[in-house]
Amino acid sequence: MEEQETRKTDDRDAGQNAKPPASRPRQKTSRLAIAAFSFGMGSHLFWVGFFAFPHRHSWINVLGSAAALLSMSGLVIGVIALVRTRKSGGGLGGRYLALAGIIAAVCFIGLGNQLPALGRPSCGNQVATRCRSNLRSIAQATQTWSLKHGDDGAYYPPSMRALYDDGVIEDTRVFTCPATGIWPTPDEIADHYECLLDIVGEKIPTRLVTDKSAVPLAWDNTADRHNGIIVVYFDQRVMWYRDDDALEQVHREVEEWLRTYEAAKQAEENPPQGR
Repeated sequence: MEEQETRKTDDRDAGQNAKPPASRPRQKTSRLAIAAFSFGMGSHLFWVGFFAFPHRHSWINVLGSAAALLSMSGLVIGVIALVRTRKSGGGLGGRYLALAGIIAAVCFIGLGNQLPALGRPSCGNQVATRCRSNLRSIAQATQTWSLKHGDDGAYYPPSMRALYDDGVIEDTRVFTCPATGIWPTPDEIADHYECLLDIVGEKIPTRLVTDKSAVPLAWDNTADRHNGIIVVYFDQRVMWYRDDDALEQVHREVEEWLRTYEAAKQAEENPPQGR
């Protein structure tokens, strides 16, 4: 009996004097794992940019390049983070963060093959691009005609048709807006564009077109085709105006220049008489 009581007492003493088990150190999350997760998920911001800027392809290219850089960085950093967390023997956490970052990066890289298709203009924008190219070709041909047929560059042609009749433009489709879907006959000049040359109706002295960046040369005759007006100036600069009254604005610019042109002609034809 005494032995049992002594044994119980010793057990109580041992329990009171026993040290608590050492607490396990708190596991730290790997910063590389956090970075991998951030980069991998950040690459998908491209899709946000795609829907936010569906028609601004320069933005799409910028966002696509940034997203590709983020995804590659997330993939590399994620692999490094996985290796370090495994070698830490439980001292570093964040393995699942690193895995999530790697998966997100791999998914974006897989979708990266679709970026060129996403970055291409839509059908409507392709048509507008071809229309802009047509108008720029008309401006270039006007300068070429002036050098070849206009007394060493002294005059611009009397009409847009002169560009075709004199062989400067050989394809009449240049005068056709592709948005109409109408293709003229080989010798037919479409009336899809208005042209200052046709409005003046005579050879224009080049010296009277002083500010070539401010004088419209040719433009759409309707805003319905491209949700705006595409205008080319004498300096071959092409602009797209989306205002509701864009066509009226172009007509006002032309009318203002015509007044200046007529005044300059009269001043040359009737110079002030000297005393």
